[in-house]
Amino acid sequence: MLARASGATGDDPVLGQFLNFLASDMATHPEHLQSIDAGLRKRIKSLVKNAKVDLDAPLAAEGE
Repeated sequence: MLARASGATGDDPVLGQFLNFLASDMATHPEHLQSIDAGLRKRIKSLVKNAKVDLDAPLAAEGE
């Protein structure tokens, strides 16, 4: 079950720093980027094939 974190306001500074690091590393070292192979893609699809997600649904009230 997903629930909102209590007291969560604004952007997460640690997450922002991490995303900035990733963006910088990708720009500086594009040779490190690799695409996933067909086997891994097939495995991922098999793991999530029955998952139903509604990104527009509100979070559960009991977590608030």
